Amino acid sequence: MTMEQDHSSQKDYTNFKFNSKSQGAETSPSSVSFSVESGDYGITTGTAATAAALAALLSVTGEKSSNKEISSEKVFRKINTSKKDTSKKDTSKKDTSKKGISSKGKISSVNVKTPLGNLDVFVKNSRKIDNYSGRASVIKMPYHDPDVTINMEVHAEVHLKDEPGITLRGGEGVGRVTKPGLQLPIGEVAINPVPREMINSNLEDALPPGKGAEVLIEVPEGKKIAKRTMNPRLGIVGGISILGTTGIARSMNTESFQMAKKCQLDVALAEGYDELVFVPGNIGENLAKQLLDVDDDQIVQMGNLVGYMLNEAQKSRISHLIIFGHAGKLVKIAGGIFQTEHRLADARREIITAHTGLVGGDNTLMKKVFNSNTTEDMISVLDTKKLTEPVFNSIAQSIKERCQERFNITPEVLILKMDGTILNNNHQVKLKA
Repeated sequence: MTMEQDHSSQKDYTNFKFNSKSQGAETSPSSVSFSVESGDYGITTGTAATAAALAALLSVTGEKSSNKEISSEKVFRKINTSKKDTSKKDTSKKDTSKKGISSKGKISSVNVKTPLGNLDVFVKNSRKIDNYSGRASVIKMPYHDPDVTINMEVHAEVHLKDEPGITLRGGEGVGRVTKPGLQLPIGEVAINPVPREMINSNLEDALPPGKGAEVLIEVPEGKKIAKRTMNPRLGIVGGISILGTTGIARSMNTESFQMAKKCQLDVALAEGYDELVFVPGNIGENLAKQLLDVDDDQIVQMGNLVGYMLNEAQKSRISHLIIFGHAGKLVKIAGGIFQTEHRLADARREIITAHTGLVGGDNTLMKKVFNSNTTEDMISVLDTKKLTEPVFNSIAQSIKERCQERFNITPEVLILKMDGTILNNNHQVKLKA
């Protein structure tokens, strides 16, 4: 499961390769573009919500027409990164926000301000409801990433008010915060701070003088999609979160994975837990619930980011940590591998073979272990010589030593088979009766 992978950092973004186009005047930002066809970049849910809200507003107030049209294939291609001359705010900002308004008032695209610059975003649908209200939707377009929010449609409805100020609400498919430790207080709709600021800032620039707006963000498929994210574990109920720190999503961005995993730790700490169970993923979590007498929020999924999560645990100074999970993941830690993604590092057979030799396994047995296809196969080979427990006691001890050396943490370690059988007995963890 994954949260939206959209927390690109400024450092990451400045490494993009742009093709500059000079626009002359200093008050008109230079346009630079990145390749949409590469599929490496997308927009965040925060940008999608902002674009939908802006399009909904312009469907009502669209005083200015433009022939500019962009297709869905060219969405978010052009981004302006130069800083604007804020002294000419009223003219420059309104002009950029109203691009893509057809002669019939239909909004085909909007120019959205993000923390990294101005971004053209394709609008799927827009309509004027009445003289005070409009509605629009934007698709979170595909890019090369396992982000479950790709192709999701984000809707916004805007109602003009006669007094200044913008009120933001979450409707169908947008989650609500029920646990402490996140960026938003309990009870608040799950629209994170940067998207909130983006919505407010973009609408303020486009509103008629003296007017304000009520904004409703909805995600029709949000409740269904949220089940495949970290939201249920984080206590965000009823839908997805509207996320983003830069407005632009970068494929497989490590920082976003880190932030998604760390949120679980923040929630657990905010709820007062100082004894935690770190598991690789869903298998480990389900087995921990079956075998350990702990609350659900004490169980934290590391994913492949073992080193990052152990470092965060060390900084938080928790009193007691259990590393709990299937042998296929945990044995890598014994070899000093703290990023356990298979394509980056494996070494399972080498580590298990080495520990087989350390506890007295002969050369024939070591070869059988080494030539096994899976971790479960290796365990079966060790079972024939009654060496499974000694081998995994040795591996568990190595995991403790590696964690102590690198993070000054000495965890309890429980290594399991897929069926929940605990393979080592050199731990002090109390199991359920």
